[in-house]
Amino acid sequence: MAYIVGVSSGFFAAVAQEEKIQLVTLSKKAMYSITQGVNFTQIDVESMSEFKEPNLKDNIEKVKRLNISFGIHGETGAFGGGRDVPLQLDSANEEDYVRSHKRLVETLTQAGEIGSKYYLMHASESHPYILLAKDLQPSRLVDFKGRSLAEFLRENPDLLNWIVTKHELIDMLGLHVDYYMRQFATEKVNEAREKKFLSMTEEQRKLIQDPRIVELLTPEEKAAAEKQGMKEGIMKYVMARDSDWGPERFAYFVTAKWMEMNNDPLWKPILEVSKKFYLKPGEEKAIGIFSVENEKFYNRFELWVPAVAARYLLGHFFPDPAYEDPKKVLDKYNIDFVIETPMASPGMENLMRLANPVHMYYIAKESGISHFKIAIDCEHILGNYLDPKKIIEELPEGAGKYVRVMHLGWPTPIQPAHMPMNFGSEEQKYIYEIVYALRQKGFTSDEDRYLIYERGAAPILQTVTAMKLIVKLAEQNVHPDNLPLEEFYGVKTGELASYERQREIIEEHAREPLKGMLVVAEEKHGFLGKAAIEKGKRPEEWAKEEHK
Repeated sequence: MAYIVGVSSGFFAAVAQEEKIQLVTLSKKAMYSITQGVNFTQIDVESMSEFKEPNLKDNIEKVKRLNISFGIHGETGAFGGGRDVPLQLDSANEEDYVRSHKRLVETLTQAGEIGSKYYLMHASESHPYILLAKDLQPSRLVDFKGRSLAEFLRENPDLLNWIVTKHELIDMLGLHVDYYMRQFATEKVNEAREKKFLSMTEEQRKLIQDPRIVELLTPEEKAAAEKQGMKEGIMKYVMARDSDWGPERFAYFVTAKWMEMNNDPLWKPILEVSKKFYLKPGEEKAIGIFSVENEKFYNRFELWVPAVAARYLLGHFFPDPAYEDPKKVLDKYNIDFVIETPMASPGMENLMRLANPVHMYYIAKESGISHFKIAIDCEHILGNYLDPKKIIEELPEGAGKYVRVMHLGWPTPIQPAHMPMNFGSEEQKYIYEIVYALRQKGFTSDEDRYLIYERGAAPILQTVTAMKLIVKLAEQNVHPDNLPLEEFYGVKTGELASYERQREIIEEHAREPLKGMLVVAEEKHGFLGKAAIEKGKRPEEWAKEEHK
């Protein structure tokens, strides 16, 4: 059990042309770390077809014989390719749910078969909830177990009754579901009138010329018929393939109410976390009741959407029996499923459905699955308009044990960057502070933990050296305020960044701002180079050797 330092392979679509040949197959990607001073590679899988590489298992065995182990970063829209996002585990759209679940099980199985240590993917890849009104989708919806939403509603009559009595709230969504409800309510009332008319005696019927004009129903009978019609209209809507603008909003809305009504174990914890990150002082009081029935609360999507997205994501691991159970794959191959903050493109910085690792901790905890873990990626966190240090601060004690992977590198909010981390830099210090703080929350080397430099298409440079030093000092529990100056910043005498060498260089060039301003042309070889020049050393030779 240890901290394991590794690098990602990079991906074919991003690297320069001369490097592409190294990344054309999955096994070649696995080999990437062999020349980088580590023996662990995070393989960036751009397409599930990579698992069909000829002789893949034999090639992977050769990699393992070189003492290289690996984990897999699953498919993501961040890898590009100009196609639809392959896995949308937080979607309530039937087509997305079915396709994503099948692809999850298949790629997870393939990763397990070749011996991957983990299968990592972004927690949320679906279109942001707030933008769904711009998406034309079929209204065929599913619950978080993958069943028709109609079946879910039949199973929860209290929820269905609530929807009917609060149908004006549904109308607020701007969906056609209210149209279906009114249409079916009218039809049901007409059916009830016809039925009552036919049940009358001949004498009674003669007194009524048209049962649709003369009200035959009592107020109670009419209300009951309307209610039944509305229920049937809802069922029709969620099973229809009619196009509507973002019908997922209906599934998310009613699931949120169901979680609220049933005190779902993900609802309150995630809501409490959301308050800390997304509300300013005084806003909680201004919102009032924290229920989707309250329009002020409903319109603050960032507060409650993560809870519903979390329930849908976790639902894939507790699916309806009609679906394969991915937990069996995890156990069979002893492989971890790891979720991380998605990459947010410009304009989406604070809109992703599920981006906060503190929310993800509660998913992993609630799952009860030993192989369900999370990843911390400071660059992605920053890109989602979140503060990584606050994330670590808000993680409960012991939460670090759920973290299997950390993505290290220069933490920049620009997405995607994945820039290398220089030895002795401010970035290295910042990352050390994150690792140290997370270690205090349980991210210890009692289990294998993976610290990966995700390079994208960037070079490694000094990043591996910097990461290894971070690990070394973290294992010694060195507080960030007490980092050894010489070791951490490379200022030991004789080293490139030592005080002595830096001072000498500064003194040698202290008067360089005067270059070109003197009447008498200055010499460029410097005071200390005088003896070398006098002995026949050319000035350009001295300039090259000055800093050796």
